Amino acid sequence: MRVLPQTFKSALSSLAITATIFSTLSCKAQSVTVDPPLPTEQYKPLTDFPVKQTIKLIEHGVIPDDDKDDRAALVVVLEKVAQQNIPTKLVFEPGNYTFGSMPRRVYAVNLIDMSDLIIDGQGSSITVTNPEAGVFNVRRSHRIVVKNFSVDYDPLPFTQGTLIAVDKKAQWFDIRIDDGFPQPSESYFKTCMRSWGAIKDPNVPGKLKDLSVAGAIHGAKWTDKGNRIFRFTAPKPDVFDHMEVGDKYIHLARTNIAQNFHADDSSDITAMNLTVYSSPASAFAANSCLRFSAIGCKTILKPGRWHSNNADAIHCQRNKIGPRVENCYFEGIIDDPVNIYSVRSMILKRIDDHTLLLKAIRPRTFVKEHVIGKPITLLSQREGKIIDTCIVTNMVDEDKTIRITVDKKLPPLHITGEHDGDVVFAGYNLSRNFVLKNNTFKTGQRHCIIMGGHGLIQGNTFDQISGPGISILNHNRGVNNAESLLTGDLIIRDNTFINCDFGPFAYSTKQAYGNLYLGSKTWDQKPGKAQLIGRVLIENNTFKNIRKAGINLNNAHDVMIKNNTFTSSMDTPLDHDTSHAAIMIDNTSKILITGNTLTDPRPRKLSFIKKTDSVTEIEVSKNMVN
Repeated sequence: MRVLPQTFKSALSSLAITATIFSTLSCKAQSVTVDPPLPTEQYKPLTDFPVKQTIKLIEHGVIPDDDKDDRAALVVVLEKVAQQNIPTKLVFEPGNYTFGSMPRRVYAVNLIDMSDLIIDGQGSSITVTNPEAGVFNVRRSHRIVVKNFSVDYDPLPFTQGTLIAVDKKAQWFDIRIDDGFPQPSESYFKTCMRSWGAIKDPNVPGKLKDLSVAGAIHGAKWTDKGNRIFRFTAPKPDVFDHMEVGDKYIHLARTNIAQNFHADDSSDITAMNLTVYSSPASAFAANSCLRFSAIGCKTILKPGRWHSNNADAIHCQRNKIGPRVENCYFEGIIDDPVNIYSVRSMILKRIDDHTLLLKAIRPRTFVKEHVIGKPITLLSQREGKIIDTCIVTNMVDEDKTIRITVDKKLPPLHITGEHDGDVVFAGYNLSRNFVLKNNTFKTGQRHCIIMGGHGLIQGNTFDQISGPGISILNHNRGVNNAESLLTGDLIIRDNTFINCDFGPFAYSTKQAYGNLYLGSKTWDQKPGKAQLIGRVLIENNTFKNIRKAGINLNNAHDVMIKNNTFTSSMDTPLDHDTSHAAIMIDNTSKILITGNTLTDPRPRKLSFIKKTDSVTEIEVSKNMVN
């Protein structure tokens, strides 16, 4: 065991500082003052409240286990409750209910302009027979709790099979569809919004295959060869690199407007103890909401399945406060286990020194009653830095455009109407004050994207996520796709990362990798210039079986990395294409690294810290390397 020097402030310009250099480094002891994160507003989720009437749905024709569609009778009850407008509890008799009479891209249960409603399934199951429809839809509503249901689809919104032949040179592979799964020749695989596939680990249900870039095979075309065998062709040759006979394959019929639970423009909304076995889209989504919570919810792989839902487990955008996700379990996710972000508005024209014309977005990012008197932030997408902040004094909604007036003279702006132009973010819906607490995210693809701020990430387990367990991003998930502004004031505490970041990532692997990644990008995926991520506490986390990096820290300032444990087993391979360290640092200032432990028994070991010469004001003390 080696104890690293008590304190140092490094001004070295070398590309990387390794554990060996740390052990012999001698420099003047100095300290760095690091500003702590501002506290997160941890609201209490709405789980129950007094009601004035309780309605037993079995008395109104909503009858379980009768093999009849139950939606029509439920709609009648909901319409009556909406007219009464009094606190109400709807109770389902335990059993199975069928919803299928709604058209594609429509929800079975619509709670629109309602308030003070509890829907209790009492452990009931819902079978949805339209694979292009969603289940619960909450819009412009307040104080809604939906709890104690499980949901599955029949037919499923995906198919699954086993790879029985592959020709990498000719770029085709044959799949035998497993018994009990729909064939891709079913019509909804053509009428859905997106259809694509993924190769899965044959030994671990739900997990992307190691090193495979075939986690998202887009543009695949198929030919029916009979006897449930389909030949798929893929346009990109690299998806075949790690493809082998015996691999599992899933193919989606994804319909984004068909979440299991969707909330929009609402407040105090809770999904509680809801279990999702399959979904055409995200399991739980909340847009433009105030205090959305998912408590005790699950996405689970049924025995014999290698997939659960067709999009994110948690998808939240433009929320004013929240979400709060607590005591949940999510596995077998084909997309991001969590996606929390805000949305830009493109600048079309500078009308005068105080007025901008913006491209309108639906649903609206700018709403007059919310935005007047609130700040907006101007962001350079070319450089990844904030230009200025202003206060909105007036707004005019012109349907396809938004006209905003601000309180001071606007700075020079790069206005192109294209993806490289400067953009605007509304300051009231930046997905701040979120909480992810005591959840498990397992066998998911990509990463948990966190693009909000003032957040708490505590007590979670990230197990076999193909990319980083967590990515703290300021800007741009992908090329030309700005999805957030700035992330800061974060507490990342008491989490466990296990076997994460084992596959190619959405970004360049040389720029964005690690169990925990923090950084920002420009519109064209270059590293941002500014240190936008500010005031982050990373403490008491455990990083197990590290292939690339434990923590990859970029574009940040005021960061404390305290009392974390980095450990790997002998059989965990190190990635061949990236640098390796427990902590990687670039373009960051004011960093305190103390009380951490690195244990690596592998012959080829992790360095403790690697940094570029853009790192300034770093203090390292009382760390141990075994």
